[in-house]
Amino acid sequence: MEQIYAYAYCRYSSHNQDDGWSIESQRSAIEKYAKNNGICIKRYFIDEAMTGRNTNRPGYQNMMQEFQEHQEIKMLLVHKLDRMHRKTINQLKDMDTLGKMGIRLIAIADGIDTNENTCNLIATIKAALAEQYSVNLATEVRKGLMEAAKSCMHTGGRPPYGFKIGEDRKLEIDEQTAPAVRRIFEMYLAGMGYSKIIEWLEEHGYKTQNGNSFSKTAINSILHNEKNCGIYVYDKALPKDEEGRRNSHKCKDNYLRIEGGCPAIVSKEDFNAAQEKMKNNAKKLKDYHTKRYYPLNGRMYLTDSKIRFTGVVNHSKNKQYYKYRCTENGYKSIDALVLEKSVFCALRELLLADDREETVLTALNQYAMNVRDNANAEYRILSQNRAAAENKLNHLMQLTEQGKAPNTVMERIASLESEISEINRQIEQIQDMPTLFTSDDLFNLKDMFITYMATQDTLEARNLINTTIQKVEVDDNKVEIRFHNGISMSHETAKLFMD
Repeated sequence: MEQIYAYAYCRYSSHNQDDGWSIESQRSAIEKYAKNNGICIKRYFIDEAMTGRNTNRPGYQNMMQEFQEHQEIKMLLVHKLDRMHRKTINQLKDMDTLGKMGIRLIAIADGIDTNENTCNLIATIKAALAEQYSVNLATEVRKGLMEAAKSCMHTGGRPPYGFKIGEDRKLEIDEQTAPAVRRIFEMYLAGMGYSKIIEWLEEHGYKTQNGNSFSKTAINSILHNEKNCGIYVYDKALPKDEEGRRNSHKCKDNYLRIEGGCPAIVSKEDFNAAQEKMKNNAKKLKDYHTKRYYPLNGRMYLTDSKIRFTGVVNHSKNKQYYKYRCTENGYKSIDALVLEKSVFCALRELLLADDREETVLTALNQYAMNVRDNANAEYRILSQNRAAAENKLNHLMQLTEQGKAPNTVMERIASLESEISEINRQIEQIQDMPTLFTSDDLFNLKDMFITYMATQDTLEARNLINTTIQKVEVDDNKVEIRFHNGISMSHETAKLFMD
């Protein structure tokens, strides 16, 4: 007797929708049928936690591709027809496609076999019933979720980055990840790009909830999430299309939005400022792209005008020349290195003059004390988190020694060990913080000030520029640096900067 080869497909979406038929249960039923009928299953294709109302499922897509590439396989086994689809039109299209390929479809629990004449009528009825059941169930589930959302409860899935779920099923601030969210807003509002933000997150050991490095898309999502400023939102995204895809850049005109429905990680003022900045940035057309950091971008103008200078790189004879170029033609470019050195030399003399040493040291040490106070509070939280993680780890180790641990316990142990290691790293950073600044520290600060301000694109440098330098005005005769609070300095030899 010729051996019959088949593929098998299993899908599981949720306990509510699948009546307890797990992947294992489906496989057991399929294998029993195959054994009783002399069928050899060459491969299983499985989709877990995937809806049957569209075809955007990796297991399903791989299976249909395999049928195209391995034409010797002429049979497909499923436990029930609704494992394939819960949308009538998709089920009928597949039956037609499989039929033209000479593939026999058998839905074991439904008694459907496409070799039988009455199959098409039965399959159509079954598919229609499955679709109606899915629609009705989805409606009921949505009603329940909406009621929970009106009470500002978390409705499933992972909480947004920076939050955790409390015992009352409401969002709470997670002080292990919330500092990263605050820093993202601070850096973005200071004018730093996504790449710099990601670099900082990587340096400080912050990962996404999946344990991966942050992407620009992840940063953008955090900046747009209204929950970060205390506004609870639900049912904001547009529904998926027929292929199960969603345009994440668009949302519904009307959705549930409750002010104060969750705790705020950042202020509403900072959140709104970030939205406005993203909106404005989206409208800008950048003519010049370079990796070199230009700290005076956005601060340089032609004298008595709104015409800006922008940092660019000129290439000549295999050399690079860094310039600030006027956005309108007819004006000479300015040597970036010379100009930046002059501006930050003036800023250094304004802030760190010898007669201000005592005032500066007092301010630095007050800042250090504030940082230490905040660090002590963070240290207490980290210590509590470490103790909790260590208790969980000890409990799992005891289960392992007693032989009572489930199969996944080693993965959980590794995860807890990684979590404890990261907490220890953060604690070490806090313990290494300086306590007091001395005159020697101030001397070193003066010595490195100009180079640091001109080359280091950090949040601290950006904030210092934003709070001290109002604008730098340029014409053919001079460069005038206007500081906040009405202070200004002029450089009469501007021609030294010019091309």
